[in-house]
Amino acid sequence: MEICLKNGENIKIEISPLYLEYLDDYDGGINKLISDWKQQKNQLYIINFFVYAMIASCLSHPINYRDALKMIKMEDFDRVVIYLSENFEKVEKFTTLEPKIKHF
Repeated sequence: MEICLKNGENIKIEISPLYLEYLDDYDGGINKLISDWKQQKNQLYIINFFVYAMIASCLSHPINYRDALKMIKMEDFDRVVIYLSENFEKVEKFTTLEPKIKHF
């Protein structure tokens, strides 16, 4: 799915390793984020955090939380939230993966 940000930049929305890394920046990490989501704690903040992580992971330059949220149009915000809801299982699956590579 593609969206156009307020600055005119088109970005492709997708679940990626970088997106998951941004989610891990949540206070307590990605597992805490998923736990809070399931317990319906801080719902608006969590939704915004998911959207921030998605935008930040798609840009080629660093961006902070507030600036990322300012860049998205409300109609695209809804589309991104729906996309993330439909793909939430991929995020959950990542948190249960066991590393298969052992480092020396």
